[in-house]
Amino acid sequence: MVQQCYLCKIYEHQAGGESLKFHSLPKNPERRKRWLSALGFEENHQFPKRVELCSKHFGENAFVYGSEGQKTLKRDAIPLISHSLLDPAVSTSSESSVSPEKQEDSDCIYICHFNHL
Repeated sequence: MVQQCYLCKIYEHQAGGESLKFHSLPKNPERRKRWLSALGFEENHQFPKRVELCSKHFGENAFVYGSEGQKTLKRDAIPLISHSLLDPAVSTSSESSVSPEKQEDSDCIYICHFNHL
C-alpha cells in the first residue's frame, strides 16, 4: 500500500531519497485531541478511513533513537502543521506553545487550506 501524508500530500517515494515514516492519528482520545488541536482541526472533523502524517511534521526532538539508529515517535510528540519541505523557516519543536489561531500568517494559509479539504 502506498502511503501518503494527509497534510502535505507527500508520498513515501517523493522524499528525495530520505526515509519517511508515517504516523496514524492516535486512538487515545486525549492524544488525538492534542494532535487535532495542534493541527487546527475540530474534534468532529470528518477524516477518511486512513489518515497518516509523515515524519516531517514532527521535530527531531519528537523522536527517540534506538541503539541501531531506528527512529520511534515519542508518546508525547505533537505534530506541526508545516515542515521544512513546505517552509524552510519552520521550527523543529515537537510541541507548539502557540495556538493554531495565533501562528504566523504563513501557517494560517496551511490551516485554512487543510480545514477545507
